[in-house]
Amino acid sequence: MKSIERIKNSEIYKRWHGDEYLVNYFFMEDKETVDFYSKKTKKITSFKVSDTIEMSEDNIFQKKGKDLEELEIQKVTIGRESALEQATQIKEEKLPREQVTKTIAILQQKSIPLWNITYITSNFNMLNIKIDARTGKTIEENVHSLLDLIQRKNEKKKY
Repeated sequence: MKSIERIKNSEIYKRWHGDEYLVNYFFMEDKETVDFYSKKTKKITSFKVSDTIEMSEDNIFQKKGKDLEELEIQKVTIGRESALEQATQIKEEKLPREQVTKTIAILQQKSIPLWNITYITSNFNMLNIKIDARTGKTIEENVHSLLDLIQRKNEKKKY
């Protein structure tokens, strides 16, 4: 992936890099971020890709004692554009009349490298699609109403 290579070839990355490893690639509405994780510090370092490359470090939320999985980028054969084309076809089948207002794509490792793509629609529906980044096989697809999710969350707060 061009963004990851661009980061790895940047001076800011070369000065910073130590024991960290790649954990995910995030894309939303022309914003790209690549995250690296350190087992030693238990922190994520993010590189935001635009005209320049910006770096930030943050603590993460994780299961106690469990490190994040390293993204096996060398096994990824399905690029972002192909994954989004496939997801768009699924969107047209599942929600043909709905307008997408936000698209979020994450390349991450969950035992295998996978694309986790979420569409949010103008009708407040959320379509989540998981695609095997090695084979292009659709692993999972779910449609949820954001309004129902918010209502359930508020009901849980009452108790």
